[in-house]
Amino acid sequence: MKIGISVNRALLIGHVIVNLPVLCFILGTPLLTYYFFSLNIVPIWSIPISIIAGFGLAWFIWSFMITKWRIWAFENVRNVHDLKKRAIEEKLLWEDGNWFEKTEIRSKQDKIDLERTFRKFEKEDQFREDYLLPKKTKIYYSRCSNPIEIVSTILIFLLAFYFILYKNDDIKYVIGALLTLIIVFRDFLKTWKKITSNEPIIEIDASGVTTEKSGFKKWSQIEGEDVIKEYFKESKLEVYLVYYYDQENEVKINLKELNVNYKEMINILKTYRIRNNKNRG
Repeated sequence: MKIGISVNRALLIGHVIVNLPVLCFILGTPLLTYYFFSLNIVPIWSIPISIIAGFGLAWFIWSFMITKWRIWAFENVRNVHDLKKRAIEEKLLWEDGNWFEKTEIRSKQDKIDLERTFRKFEKEDQFREDYLLPKKTKIYYSRCSNPIEIVSTILIFLLAFYFILYKNDDIKYVIGALLTLIIVFRDFLKTWKKITSNEPIIEIDASGVTTEKSGFKKWSQIEGEDVIKEYFKESKLEVYLVYYYDQENEVKINLKELNVNYKEMINILKTYRIRNNKNRG
């Protein structure tokens, strides 16, 4: 069987054929019912029923389509471990043993096909070295990672300054504005220090990884290096570089403010690990 679909493409197709229809049913069913209600075609009590029906239809579509996608993706993607990990992170699949996973609709043939794909998990994923990466990669604070934060800080600073200049007849305005100025100015200095710093936050090469938190660690000391996605309060997505050194010490760095994204960081880690293995071999 020809294996030529990338992990990224498989995930994109999964979102299109699984998550997109689910979203359409959840939103479309009550909206369509409300439209019919506005035309006096259906009674008002049909609206709450349509909300429940929308979720029910969405669940049915997901339970059916996720099995079809799972079989297709695991059959056609080489790096099934990476695919499964990222599919869970991107809310396309559930963790093994989760209740929702048990609601997937699988025919007898589907179960046979899935059993066949499970054998691919016995092999390790394969990654290629990116020859375009330099001997050493340095990662810095991004100078444009928080434009909204910087602009809003300046606006608040100007507003507080305005109250001091033109509302100084009321002591409450003045005190409040001064406190705001102090807090905003302090935060602005922290942000400015980050974006103007010339010191790298992370350095990676074939020898090892250097960070502010743990210093330099050889690849022989490092294990479990990965880039993970975590949802804070089930909505805010954060991306972290994670690795362990000397077996028990964890390093976890938020990549939000750095000039590297999820895919780039994975590529960097894999490439320099491969180069290290070549040097040792």
